[in-house]
Amino acid sequence: MIISNGLGAIVVSLAVTGFGLPSMGASTNRVKMEDVRGDLGKLTALKEDPLDKEKVEYVTSGKSNYDEVSKSSAHIRAGMIVSNSYANALTSDLKGYARSYAASKAADENVKGIVGSSKPEALSDDQAVALLKLKKKQGQLSGDEKAFAANAVVDSAVVVSYLHTTATKAQPLAAKAASLTHTVNSDFAGTEAIKAPIVAKSLTGSAAQMKEAAVKAPELAKSLTRLAMSLKGLE
Repeated sequence: MIISNGLGAIVVSLAVTGFGLPSMGASTNRVKMEDVRGDLGKLTALKEDPLDKEKVEYVTSGKSNYDEVSKSSAHIRAGMIVSNSYANALTSDLKGYARSYAASKAADENVKGIVGSSKPEALSDDQAVALLKLKKKQGQLSGDEKAFAANAVVDSAVVVSYLHTTATKAQPLAAKAASLTHTVNSDFAGTEAIKAPIVAKSLTGSAAQMKEAAVKAPELAKSLTRLAMSLKGLE
């Protein structure tokens, strides 16, 4: 954080470089996958940690009621990023298998009936599942495809469970964050006033993100549940 007066700048600089002096300002902390929920790090469809690319941070100000809201909100935002990344990776893998099969059976009337006029890159989830079900019916489903379906059912259950919990927590957090924005200036007065801007910004972001999560989490849970159920017969 940039501090306008010289003394403040010196104090923060020393604290950051490890001289052990306390910082006058609030600090930020990055959320890692294991902070959110351990089993999210074991999702088969995720080839890399989404939080390595998209940084999520929370603010520590020294006041527990503010810090708890910032940290909990950041964990939920990080969990939503992971959940969305998982859903995207899952559908990408699904459609990759389906496109490969459709291309190899382009003359098959059953395949034509499923694909219709759709371009390979524009297959829907339903079309992709239907193609793999046809492949299974023809006894041609590969071991990798069976493993993909089995992992998708198990992993989606983990993500859906997380999303249901998120939906329950997000709205109250949004309300609490919005409420705390009205007391920032009075709670961070005097020598702590330097913390007020970053805390206020964090709260405003948390309130908006939690409102969005309260809506998006149930929608994504429903979509993943439906997809997992459709893949269950391919295990």
